[in-house]
Amino acid sequence: VDFSSSYRVNRKKVSHLFILDIQNLLNRENTVGMHYNFSKRIIEPQKWTGIIPTINYRIEF
Repeated sequence: VDFSSSYRVNRKKVSHLFILDIQNLLNRENTVGMHYNFSKRIIEPQKWTGIIPTINYRIEF
């Protein structure tokens, strides 16, 4: 589950845009691929864990 929210401030000659984006909001271990483990000689799922927050600021003329 991902979440994104933005807030725009419009002025005469410029606009400001503030963006908050959170990926993997529920902090699930998602499988992103498969990896061969040479020491165990098996194929293991490659996991992508953790919440990834991103804050952006954009100015438009």
